[in-house]
Amino acid sequence: MLSIDGVHIEKDLGLHLLESSNEPILPSTRDNVVSIPGKHGAYAFKAYMSEKTFFQEVLIPTQATLFDVQNIIRKITPLILDQYGNPKEVELKWDYDPDKYYRGVFSGYVSIDRIHRAGKFYLPFTAYDPYAYSVVYADEVTWGSEVLTFESSYELGHTGTDGITKIIAPTTLNAFLDGYAVKPIFEISGSADNLTVTNGEQSFSLPSFNGDWVIDCERYTVTKNGTNVFSEVSLREFWLNKGSNFIVIGGFNLDIKIRMKFRDRYL
Repeated sequence: MLSIDGVHIEKDLGLHLLESSNEPILPSTRDNVVSIPGKHGAYAFKAYMSEKTFFQEVLIPTQATLFDVQNIIRKITPLILDQYGNPKEVELKWDYDPDKYYRGVFSGYVSIDRIHRAGKFYLPFTAYDPYAYSVVYADEVTWGSEVLTFESSYELGHTGTDGITKIIAPTTLNAFLDGYAVKPIFEISGSADNLTVTNGEQSFSLPSFNGDWVIDCERYTVTKNGTNVFSEVSLREFWLNKGSNFIVIGGFNLDIKIRMKFRDRYL
């Protein structure tokens, strides 16, 4: 069954998701190919994934009158449209994959079959970011979690990260990634001189400071005490790869707390 922004279409709305609903295994590829005149074949450059589309066939159960069908439709539209009547981004989650979600937007056309004592319609969604994301951050993959259950796909032994870590001397942290490579967010508070954060050949450095930093490696934003200070940091590509990532924290006069914030992501 499907949940839209936490609203379960069966438990909360009394609807049924039919098995004919379509969720592709992978999005289509966006290929970069160049043909050279006078040469056989072509040159294939890096390919990318396109958006992912979902076609959810929903059944309004039997014994529903035409008035019931219309009332149910009026309950669905606020889930997928904002207050101005425009399609809004929503969280899509399925019961058979309970620890992951997509961010999708209603995209297309809805036609309803108002059959006798029932109704049937399609809900088309497009996830322009084709990845599915974990419902928790990596440092929240812990025993006793009230979100993750034994139905989740995480295996025993998944270490994630240690959450907020106190550091007073150069050290190495382990960030374990379950899915595809991600760019993390670093939340750093305290004081240090010439702080460096390194993962293999990737690194960034902070000038001497006393305050709070947020370094978003995905959006390439850097703030200090809430102020944009991107020019103070040489922030380039910084990825976490599948498996264990050994993050080396260096510098002088370290007295900081650091959190690596990311969600595992999947295709």
